[in-house]
Amino acid sequence: MSTQLEMADNTRVLPAAPPRLAAGRSGVLAVVLAILTALTGAVLIREALVAAGVIGGTSVITQLTSFVDGQRPSLTAGLTGLLMLLVGLVLLWLALSPRRGVGLALRAPTGAYLDPRSLDPLVQARALSVPGVIAASTQGNAKRLRLEVSSTAGNVSDAVREAVLSDFDALARPPSLRVDVRPAEGSVPADQPAPAEAQR
Repeated sequence: MSTQLEMADNTRVLPAAPPRLAAGRSGVLAVVLAILTALTGAVLIREALVAAGVIGGTSVITQLTSFVDGQRPSLTAGLTGLLMLLVGLVLLWLALSPRRGVGLALRAPTGAYLDPRSLDPLVQARALSVPGVIAASTQGNAKRLRLEVSSTAGNVSDAVREAVLSDFDALARPPSLRVDVRPAEGSVPADQPAPAEAQR
């Protein structure tokens, strides 16, 4: 079976690339297991040194078995078992939970993706291309974005929104956009007349 796709103009391209995925939460589980394994190894090495007479002290394993010996079912044992069960379920969820995507899919048949870190500079540059906008800053994430601009030309909210949304058309799932306009220092609001000196 061919692994290529044929476009309308008979151009053959590869199938769309799979989405980029972040590191899975199982990394947390791996760290926990690594720490427990290292601690177990350290305890066993100490036990061997104590048994060989290289170092002094009592056996940790012997103390643990002496503590467990003679124990009977109790509320403390039940609570301990419940805690261990919850910890085990959390670790299992961390290991099996799906990884989240880290790329913003573009409307392209070849599976192109935009790095989310490039979204803020792209939006700010597009806002600064609007006449009258002298500064722009963004807050939010790949789903919701708040754009704040400083303008010397009054309320340019609609113009900025239209300019930014024209770039968002390339995204398969564009974020929601909120535009806040702040008059630049020394500028005259659109609904107020200019001073007499400025009108001359």
